[in-house]
Amino acid sequence: MVYLIIAIALAIAGFLAFSKKLNSSSAWRATLTPLASIMGSGFLVCAPLIGGIAGPASLFFMIGLLVVAYCVGEAIRYNIQYFEPV
Repeated sequence: MVYLIIAIALAIAGFLAFSKKLNSSSAWRATLTPLASIMGSGFLVCAPLIGGIAGPASLFFMIGLLVVAYCVGEAIRYNIQYFEPV
């Protein structure tokens, strides 16, 4: 089961990494930058902690953490779009 999840994740990541239409999209770059920053710093600390606490269910906790990170990025993008010019 774990190998299937990893294979699906790699297939999706490969599609996203090599999609010309997606790479040229400014909305994709605006989404990816805050999300990558949050993931890069936050996951380096959170992944070992969640792995130690949740054990086998840590995959689902990491997915939840990714959703939270995306929501934070969405709030940042919204604020930049509507309140930065002010």
